[in-house]
Formats: sequence, structure tokens, C-alpha cells
Amino acid sequence: MNQTREFKQNYLKQEIIDKSFSPEEFLSYCNSFKGSDIDAYTFEELQLVVINFQILKISPPPESPASPTYPVLSESDETLSSKPQPPQKKIEAQSRQIDMQESRKSDSIAYSIQSCKMEDNILSLEEVITITLSPVEEVSGKILGSKQVYPVTTEPFGWVVKRQLDDFVWLRMVLSCLFPGVYLPPSPPKRFRSSGDASSKQKYFLERFINCIVRNPLMRRCTYLEAFLMDNDEKSFSDLKKRGIREKRINRIEDYWTMDGNVICDPFNDESEKVSLCEYLSVVEAMKKKIKRQSDEVIQALKGLSGLVMDIAKSYETLENVQSYIPEISGFKPLYSNLKSSFVFWSEHELKSAELFKNYFNMFFKYGYYEVGPLKEIFHEREQKHDQMLKSEAKLNQKKEKLWVTGDVSKWGLTNEDLWNASALKNDKTLALSKMCRKDQDDLNRLKDEFAYINFQSKSEMRKFLLDNQLIENLHFADFAKSICNHATKFHVSWGDLIANLSRIRTENIPLRSYISKVPKNA
Repeated sequence: MNQTREFKQNYLKQEIIDKSFSPEEFLSYCNSFKGSDIDAYTFEELQLVVINFQILKISPPPESPASPTYPVLSESDETLSSKPQPPQKKIEAQSRQIDMQESRKSDSIAYSIQSCKMEDNILSLEEVITITLSPVEEVSGKILGSKQVYPVTTEPFGWVVKRQLDDFVWLRMVLSCLFPGVYLPPSPPKRFRSSGDASSKQKYFLERFINCIVRNPLMRRCTYLEAFLMDNDEKSFSDLKKRGIREKRINRIEDYWTMDGNVICDPFNDESEKVSLCEYLSVVEAMKKKIKRQSDEVIQALKGLSGLVMDIAKSYETLENVQSYIPEISGFKPLYSNLKSSFVFWSEHELKSAELFKNYFNMFFKYGYYEVGPLKEIFHEREQKHDQMLKSEAKLNQKKEKLWVTGDVSKWGLTNEDLWNASALKNDKTLALSKMCRKDQDDLNRLKDEFAYINFQSKSEMRKFLLDNQLIENLHFADFAKSICNHATKFHVSWGDLIANLSRIRTENIPLRSYISKVPKNA
């Protein structure tokens, strides 16, 4: 617990204090979530709160209509002010108000849109949750025969449920509908090349998949995930799956689920940053594929070395057996026996090395390049939204220009209020273009919001993905290093035992030859 707290404190120092944000304002912002107690947050929740706080502090708050101020008027001024404003003046005032409301979306400044807030549940209130899968089991089915299920255990709750591969795929489908633009780990392949250990490989993928989802503080609050992990009733879960299949992808930003009820949008299109991030993902994906192939070659080489060493052990066994022909020379038989045992251990050691490489490299990097794919899909969606927005904007501008040239106000798509002031609009092109095609303009603004949302999400989700993975990979390879260290120690001990045994054989079985000082080494 103390290490976890210290890790969180160091993270906050780097992200808040070192970046010149106000600690007091951050603590005040935290009070709208779980309060200012750092122990009340999981690290993933803390990351999300920090990111949202930084975005909100960098960008100005949404503008609200300012209270009007009036100068002191003379009697003549009051008389003038009581007269109705000319249509031209009224339209200009309305236009300025609309421009104020939309300026924050056109000035490349991040802004927020009110959306739906997710409530806490039993999962979100727990800091550390670990999910493990047991080996696959065959369970008899009703009509289609037996089916394969994986027992899924969720700690610290002690929940145990049995889920099929299709249940995991269903869960991902439902979450992708409910959380657009949020990173989801890849679904596991339905088939693996080597059928011998296919179930263990699939189990590895599924375990990484479900733990990744549970680490996301937003998705922890989802009732579908909660039921997936705890609902033991087969009929109840089947009904839930049917309901989930009917879920439609949420399209309106105002309906998106978030932790604080606000969606953050960033309209600034930084092409150089986008190119750098996409290049980074491509390199990471390619290198993880390459390391996977290289580790396969190492595994085969280690297995080959194991076979060669075992052949030497068999040769020593033959030499050991032939010593029965000359029993009076007693030093060879124990010598070759010990050498045989040492080389057998060496052979087994290389097989164990191959197994360690397989466990720590093979599946880890196979999953590693698979998990980059969904992140690239978010960037691809960003590109699609950007292209769609630009095409719609160009099309609408062209349409407005044509409508202005024709001069037929009835086709301008004005509101009823603007139609009353059509004559004034015909004398001001800029104002007229801003009033035309109100419905089309609303649709374009919606596309701009969608792009701004996925633009922010692509960077935010990548950052969270990398923060998550840097810790996972660090812990993984620290464990690998410990395993190699223990493995090497056993190898070292085995050769130490051989040295001791050969010394004993010299003492017990071989007469001393004083003129043999040492065995010459090869040059």
C-alpha cells in the first residue's frame, strides 16, 4: 500500500507540480469525484482525473452570455432607445451572439460538452482487481453437444463464473457500442496455428483481454461487465446477452458515457503530431512482430542445442557401459557416469530455457502487436471524421455561394425569424451566408464536434495505453529476469557439483601421478 501511495504521489508531482498546475485547484477538482484522499483512487482513475483537469485548465471555460451593462442615458437617449431597432441592427446582434457561442469550436481551443455520467458500482469502488482464468473445461451442452468454457475468477470478490470464447467477443461488441472512441483490447484469434496448445494460448489472450478492460475506470462502471464477471445464473446471463446484442452504437455526443458527465473535445488538427503518433504505432507493431519471430528462432535454436548436448550425454553413457571390460581401471566408469548426468542436465536446462523464452516472449509479443491494432483503428476513425467534416464543410460553402448568386431567399433555409428580415440579409453577403442552411450548418457543427471528440480521444487513449503498458512490460521483464537468474543459478550449481564429484573420484578411484601437474589446454 505504501509503495502504491508513493507511486501515485510521484505521478502527481510530475503531472501537477512539475507542469506548474495549482495543487489547490487540483484538490478542489478532485472533490467533485471521490474527494482529495489519494488512497480513494485507483491509479487508472487518478490518471483520468489528471488528464481531464489538465485539459480543462489549459482551455478556457465555455463562454456564458455576459450580463449587459448600460451607460447612463439622458432623457433624449432614453427616448431614442425606446424605439424598435432596425432589422439590420437586430440581425447583426443575433449574428454576434451565435458567433460567440461557436467561436470556441472554431478557434482550435479544447472545450467540453455535457454528456451522461456513469455511477459507481462494486467494481469501481475497489482499487485492485485481479482476474484469472483456469484451464479450459468441457461442459455438456443441450443440443449441439459439449462446449468449451473457461472458469473466470475475480478477486478480491471471490466470484467464479464459466464463460465461452463467444461471451468475451460479445462483451467487446457491447462495450464498443457503449463507449465510442475508447480503447478496447483485441478479441483473441478463434484459431491458432499449433493446435496442441491452442487452449492455453487462447486462455492467455482472454486473461490479458479481460484484465485490460477491468483496469479502465470508466468501463468498470458498466453493468454488462459487472454481470459478465459475477452472474452465475445461465438463464439470467443469456437474457443479458440478448439485451446486449440489441444495443446500438451511441452516435450523439450528448449521450456518451463519461466519469464526470463531460466530454472533452479538441478541434486543433496537428498534422505533424498525428504523423508522429501513427509512425510510432507502426514501428512498435512491426518491432513486436519481429521480436516474436526472433524469439521463435531462439526457441528452435535452444531446442536444437538441447538435442546436440543430449547426443553427447548418450555417447558418455556408451563409454560408461564399456568400462565393464576393464574393471581394474576404476576411474573411468564414475567419471563418464557423472559427465553423462551433467550433460543430461545441460540438455534439460536448454529445454527449460526454450520454455522460458516461449512463456515470456512468444505469447507476450504476439499479444503485444495484436493490441496495437485497436489503437490504430481509433486513429483511422479520426481520419475518417476529419475527411467527412472537410468534405461537408466544402459542400455546404459551395451550396451557400450558389444560393447567394441565385438570390432566391425562399431557398436559403432561413428560420422564420430571419425570413422577416430577408431584405436586410440580401444587402449583406457575410451575414446572409451565416444565416443560410441552418439545418445543414447544425449538421456540420455536429460533425465538427465528432471530429474534435475523436481527435482528443486518439491522443488521450494512446497516452493511457502507453502509461498502462510501460508498467506491464516493466513488471513482466523484471519477472523474466528473476526466472533467468534462478535458472542460471541452478546451471551454475550443477557444474559445481560435477567439480566436487570429479575431485572425489580422483581421491577414491585414481592413483596419484605426481608427474602429471595439469592437463594442457587447447591453444
